[in-house]
Amino acid sequence: MLRFVIDGRVPFKVLVVDDEPLICELVKTLLNETGVEVRSASSGAEAIECAANWLPDLVLLDVVLPGLDGLTTLRLLRALPGCVEIPIFMLTARVRRTDHLESSRAGADGHIEKPFRGSELSELVARLRSVRAPD
Repeated sequence: MLRFVIDGRVPFKVLVVDDEPLICELVKTLLNETGVEVRSASSGAEAIECAANWLPDLVLLDVVLPGLDGLTTLRLLRALPGCVEIPIFMLTARVRRTDHLESSRAGADGHIEKPFRGSELSELVARLRSVRAPD
């Protein structure tokens, strides 16, 4: 896989999937400040296409999306050869234990509850960056 190097570093790439533009912009603003490259998708179909072509290091995926819901999108992402090992965290306002269990069974690596703290996202990215295998 070809990765561009900026200032001697390969950028960490995050795909945020949410149909609320404000959420996508907030995540972009928070993470761009730490040198993370962020792209957004507003639907499950758009997320699948972007993930297949761009291969992010992390996907933040809303549960409630137009068209394909987040859980269906999650299952389809997990079926893509290049996306099997990508950490996928559900970014959701659904906080019931059954919702978390359902998304975990579908392949989610974790959950970030809305409203979220910027520090929560930054800490997650920092942790995943530190364990990412060098290219």
